[in-house]
Amino acid sequence: MANCGTENACPGTATCCTDRCAELSHDYLNCLACDNACEADQFCGNTGCLTATIATVCASDTATFLLDGLSVDEATVPIVRDAFVATCSPPTTPETVNQASAGTIHATTGRPVVGSGNLQVVVGGTYGQKLMSYLESSGVTAVYNSYVGTTAQFNVRDGSSSTVVVTAPESVLTESHSYFVIETVVDPTTGTLTLAMYGFTSPGTVAAAWYFVNEMLPAPGSFDKSYYVYEWTDGDADQLPSAADTFTLVVSGP
Repeated sequence: MANCGTENACPGTATCCTDRCAELSHDYLNCLACDNACEADQFCGNTGCLTATIATVCASDTATFLLDGLSVDEATVPIVRDAFVATCSPPTTPETVNQASAGTIHATTGRPVVGSGNLQVVVGGTYGQKLMSYLESSGVTAVYNSYVGTTAQFNVRDGSSSTVVVTAPESVLTESHSYFVIETVVDPTTGTLTLAMYGFTSPGTVAAAWYFVNEMLPAPGSFDKSYYVYEWTDGDADQLPSAADTFTLVVSGP
């Protein structure tokens, strides 16, 4: 924001910290107080600097749900949004917008620009979601997907290297079986917190959203890691995720 000092008041609700105006509610370098900087894996939440995990996704005043134009993703977003409204306490204000006009990410590159205090919620993978594509290609996420021919993979980064944790040939990815990731990630440049969930396939993305809404969000204390990768197997052959299905944890951390 703008420079400030004794002769230059800050606009709106901003506060003058040293010589720069800062919005304390979402400035990860001045979180709720001047010079209170959050660490690399933290974001500025409504109670101060918090580690980005599934357990802390309700700690932002606003949650922006990004629409990517893909029918399955957009049909699933309202389910996740309504769960936030019903579950988060104190309540999180939801905003559902097209990613191209959201204003919280760069319309072309997908780079986050909003900072902490406004959780970015991504339902869908790198094919449709520009923010997810930016975060994975920039090396910011702990988990990323890749393809070797028709084989899908989930990889976990470990410093300058990575480990393949899921290898799924196209033949095993069906309407009743897939793999998905649910992950929180903090952009190191802006402090923006993102919650992402997606599968290798559309049914996998729907399964990810179901698991987040029905298992994770009601019991956040049980999910204190930043990422979780699961295998989903449809248990009742209805091609929809439900409590009758099997969700097998592949890996989580850190």
